[in-house]
Amino acid sequence: MILCNCTHTFGQPCPSNDLLLSSQSEVEAFATQYPLCSLISGSVSIKSAPGESISNLNGLSHITAIEGGLNISSNAGLRNLKGLGNLVSVGTSVRISDNQTLHNIEDLHGLTRVYGDLSITGNTTLTQLQGLENLRFVKEHLIIRDNSSLIHLLGLSSLDSVGRDFLLQDNRSLSSIEGLENLRAIHAHVVIDGNDRLITLKGLNGLRAIGGNLQIVNNDNLVSLLGLESLREMGGLLQVYNNLSLRSLQGIDSLRQDGILDLAILSSINLAGCSVESICAYLRDPAHQASIRLNALGCGSRAEILEACSSGGPSSQPTVRGKSIFYPNPTSGLLFLRDPIADATFVATDMFGRKMSVGPVIDDQIDITPLSIGPYLIAVYNEEEVRKELVIKI
Repeated sequence: MILCNCTHTFGQPCPSNDLLLSSQSEVEAFATQYPLCSLISGSVSIKSAPGESISNLNGLSHITAIEGGLNISSNAGLRNLKGLGNLVSVGTSVRISDNQTLHNIEDLHGLTRVYGDLSITGNTTLTQLQGLENLRFVKEHLIIRDNSSLIHLLGLSSLDSVGRDFLLQDNRSLSSIEGLENLRAIHAHVVIDGNDRLITLKGLNGLRAIGGNLQIVNNDNLVSLLGLESLREMGGLLQVYNNLSLRSLQGIDSLRQDGILDLAILSSINLAGCSVESICAYLRDPAHQASIRLNALGCGSRAEILEACSSGGPSSQPTVRGKSIFYPNPTSGLLFLRDPIADATFVATDMFGRKMSVGPVIDDQIDITPLSIGPYLIAVYNEEEVRKELVIKI
């Protein structure tokens, strides 16, 4: 039974202090004691006690506003957030963590602003973020970490700004960050770290400004920074570290070099294309700090990059900027050339340089259906020309 002091809000009695729910019986008792309570003046914590299991939140269905924070954590039996469908406002942070059977958060569709952190961490069966489509603003940190089944960020399509850090870390199944296209500004640091299946940064296409560091580290299958083409402003360290499949820095070309306060390009063994305009402009000033080593030839040192910058060497190999060679990309198998090429052959090469498929181009089409999911450099050539582009097989 829930014991608390009560006040009358919106004409209905509600708890006057924080609401702590640690069992299913307490969730149901709340509905009985406060049948039409809509405003919680403190915070709400939903955390199963040892030996208890919370399986649904239906008893909270009349709550529309929480003046404090919302914490939903360590609930092994909670599969969804049904019961929170009328919640519109949370006064401080929303934290959803370590709920081992939570499959979706669709019933948070009423939230438009979070005035503290939005933290979604350690939910091992959460596959998607649908339910946050109306969220436009996070005042403090946005943290999406260690959700091992999360595959994309669709659901954050209305988010336009984050007041402090954006941390995207250790989401081992995350293959796409599409869903963030309306995100324009992150006012502190961005860390993209340990997302093993992430291939590109497409989805951040609308991002224009970062207030602090940009750190892209430990993403084993990241092959390009495409998706950051709109990014112009930052105010801290630019770090690219230990991205084993990364081949080029193309994507950060438009970044203003005066916003880079320090530069670290390290331990990305396939990274050969670093001579994009933003990096060239930064490195030309000998007073600018930079740590560059253990990358492929062309990005192995400051001198190698500056040589490529001065000679017009490759910033990446693949495409003519602004115009793709193949469509659709990503593809499930069939690729079409945008411009015909006569008597051509294609070669599909994986990120380790191995030829995975070779064949004729027939009717301006290429079929890579037999290839495994992942990134490939596709080249088409005849006696007169060669065209190359990075293609994602899905």
